[in-house]
Amino acid sequence: MDAHRRLADSSGEHMTQFLSVVWVFLFVGVVYFLYATADRRLVPLHTIVLVGLGAFSMVAILTVGPFDVALTLVGRRSDSDSTRVDSFERHSKVLRKMYVDVYWICFAMSLAGLPYAEEYDASGHVAALGKLLDSGRRMAVMWLAMGLGGLLFLGLVLGSGEIESADAFNVTLIACSNTANSLVLVLLIGVGAVELPKALWIAGDADRDLARC
Repeated sequence: MDAHRRLADSSGEHMTQFLSVVWVFLFVGVVYFLYATADRRLVPLHTIVLVGLGAFSMVAILTVGPFDVALTLVGRRSDSDSTRVDSFERHSKVLRKMYVDVYWICFAMSLAGLPYAEEYDASGHVAALGKLLDSGRRMAVMWLAMGLGGLLFLGLVLGSGEIESADAFNVTLIACSNTANSLVLVLLIGVGAVELPKALWIAGDADRDLARC
């Protein structure tokens, strides 16, 4: 039991170290790819870094999955139920921490980092301070609207009397978040599935393409 516990601790440390190295190279690779392919006259460096950080966090979440599956298979080959449970608790704690760290990076980028960078780049002010203040004001309005919408949703959910515990409320929030994100993803994929072939078709017709200009 002690030998298995030491093995579980060492494998968790090795997994953490390996994923940390992979994530560093992944972040640098994403930022370098964006820096090499983006038009730097139109896209400033801070936008490239923020977009790279957002893309890195989304891809990094996917890298945790294979380790989760691998450690689950290893746990099933344990000799006893107590060893299997101990291995699951130790490994799941490591994976959960790494997943949560990357999730909050992705959450911060989608809620604040990328929208703020977009507002900053789109601001009509010339001075950096003016851009910061203008984009901050616009973001404050957006966050206020989101906060009021969240309070309204909270009141409707609690007033319905269907939520019996905090766990049920968490499940409701997760379901709503997944539904909203899935809807956005489907809409974006749907638009891309129509507009991309359409753009390629029009690009093949020189007369029609020039008529659009």
